[in-house]
Amino acid sequence: MNILNDNSIASAVNINMKHVSNPDAAKLRPEKVICIGQGATGNTAKVNKLVYSSNADDIGTTYGFGSPLHRMAKKLFPKAGNGSNVDTYFLQVEAPTGGKAEIKTATVTGTASKTFNGIIKYRDLVFEAAADVAGKVATSTNNNPAQDTRKMDLNIFETNKIYFAVSKGMTEAEIAATIAECLAQDIEKPFNVTVENGVLTLTAKWVGSDSAFEVEFVDENDNTIATATHGIKIEIARTTESAGVGTISDAALALIDEETMVTRVAVQYATTTVLDKLKEKFNAFHDGLKSQYVLCYSAIIAPEKDTTGKWDTETLKTNADLRKDDYVNVQIVADYPGRLQKLEYKERDRLLKSGIPNLILKSNGTWQIGDLCTFYHPENEQNPAYRFDRTVTLAGNITYIIRQIFEGEEWKSVIFVDGSEPTTNPAAKTLKDVRAAVNKVIGVLGRNAILTNVQESQKLTTVRFNTVNPDRIDILNKLFYSNCGRIYNFENLTSFNYK
Repeated sequence: MNILNDNSIASAVNINMKHVSNPDAAKLRPEKVICIGQGATGNTAKVNKLVYSSNADDIGTTYGFGSPLHRMAKKLFPKAGNGSNVDTYFLQVEAPTGGKAEIKTATVTGTASKTFNGIIKYRDLVFEAAADVAGKVATSTNNNPAQDTRKMDLNIFETNKIYFAVSKGMTEAEIAATIAECLAQDIEKPFNVTVENGVLTLTAKWVGSDSAFEVEFVDENDNTIATATHGIKIEIARTTESAGVGTISDAALALIDEETMVTRVAVQYATTTVLDKLKEKFNAFHDGLKSQYVLCYSAIIAPEKDTTGKWDTETLKTNADLRKDDYVNVQIVADYPGRLQKLEYKERDRLLKSGIPNLILKSNGTWQIGDLCTFYHPENEQNPAYRFDRTVTLAGNITYIIRQIFEGEEWKSVIFVDGSEPTTNPAAKTLKDVRAAVNKVIGVLGRNAILTNVQESQKLTTVRFNTVNPDRIDILNKLFYSNCGRIYNFENLTSFNYK
């Protein structure tokens, strides 16, 4: 509020704030994530219903703690606070018909010969990586769509630990009961536990081939609990192999409509059938979706070549080559849990050219995004337009911004005149007005570093009436994406100093 007027004479420092529109601010596409997967067996939440949430505990309450949707929500909303910060929805789908849950037993044998602390380890499940990547990329892109996500830290492929204490002289039944009690405290684990006569039964909380889990028992020094050193041993056996291939129904996908405005989808399943459904849903331009160029994330474990400890790069490449025209799906592939030899640069480069992203394993055991790409790699195209996640995101923002302008009130019902004669009709426009509006958008995109070579693009913008349909306006232009510093190549000349 201004306290001064032209007649004020008393000493003062007066500061007024006035808000003005920023012509350089692009109406960037808001990021939204949908997470698709199963709930726990027996949960009563509805399938094929979108549920908004920003809290993993709420998803656990709704779909069951430790279920795929809850495990994915934990990655989207980690307690450390470095997860997704965009609108996020969850969609429960039907469990596979006739599916089986993974069941393992852990049998305790012997009497403890000493007092020690034990650790139960179980690893993250691979599909959790899809949610983590989708959430972090969406959050980064929401803030700056022009920026690449290279070297972004991830929370994937972590080992979860539950501690238990064993006292000297404890029997196998007592030890098993103690372990079961400690496991019961961790409601987020992906399996349920029962115990009887020294035998723990671990049953996955949902059915399907991806309900398989790994568990390990060690002491506080990370040594195997063995009869010779501890007086007891804990043997793990698989009694029921997980089975059943999940899918996403057409009814579920139909919920992702114009109003949802999703930009990224994280899915539990990574099968060809599911990838095909997602591609069919989001590939090309869809009149019913306000957000075009939607990206879908899945994850698989890197295959091993004939138990050699090496990546089976040929299988990965062969499968990826079947999806050369797919710029919807991003499939995370990682050596998890770190059993294979590290890929050489040439191998990483070859896989990337085939549509396989690469992750970086840091020295502390955590992971970063290396180069995030789609499957898109058509023949005879040296630099595919939709190879990288970043360029698909740029395309999505460009189409969104242009549609916001030309679907707005100003262009909602327009009368076109040739402009040679004056008119008082406020709805009248000329082709020059269209060209000016397009070039204004190009300028804004340039100032936000989404595009470059702006002046050249603006010069090339052509607007004309369609030769067949006079009510159709054809706008032709050439847009130049901003570049990304992905490779830095130094060529240094060295010599001796004789002076």
